[in-house]
Amino acid sequence: MKSEFEKYLNNNKLKIDLTDFTTIEKSFNHSLRFELGDGFENGTKERVQQAKERALKISNSCFEKDKELYVLTYEWDSEGDFLARTPDFLYQTLKVDKSREKRKLALMYFQNEKPEYEEGYLGVYILKKETVKWEDLIEGIANMDMGFNPSVHQNVYIFGTTSNKLFWMYDDRGCLIMTQNLIDLESDFNAHKNWLCEGYEEEYKEKIKAPNNV
Repeated sequence: MKSEFEKYLNNNKLKIDLTDFTTIEKSFNHSLRFELGDGFENGTKERVQQAKERALKISNSCFEKDKELYVLTYEWDSEGDFLARTPDFLYQTLKVDKSREKRKLALMYFQNEKPEYEEGYLGVYILKKETVKWEDLIEGIANMDMGFNPSVHQNVYIFGTTSNKLFWMYDDRGCLIMTQNLIDLESDFNAHKNWLCEGYEEEYKEKIKAPNNV
């Protein structure tokens, strides 16, 4: 599975170091970032509900053309991690065996810093879009920092095998759609531009107007 996914990355000219999740966002040419839980206080069910509703609509439009998806997961040692309240919930929502590769994985770091690596687990899966429990998955990600269960504490990146777009919901605050080709974002922009984070609408419009935009 890992070798197939690496071929997918090469075909899409994505220079991703699988041991360093921060290289994923850097590898794409274009992105749209959306607000999810804004307008509601942290730690409220209302915030989670809005984040879930928006993220479901965004992910549905992102993968409208896809039947199969690659899912890339990052998980660090959950012992003593207060966020890992339901550590197996992610794999239940994806309906996959908990098959992961133990690796040294980079932690979050600032630009120009040298990354630190800790023992963790890298998961690479390919699955049918229709088999994913989308509502459970997205609610679990939204629950992570809110203190609600069930929660998904792993980093989860979802790649469309046909659209070649990436969807990443990092928590209740927001999510990203990324692509190598600007035109692939047109439908997502038009459908959800009212939820875009500050600056992304202007950036997209400037890129569209540029000659030979890609």
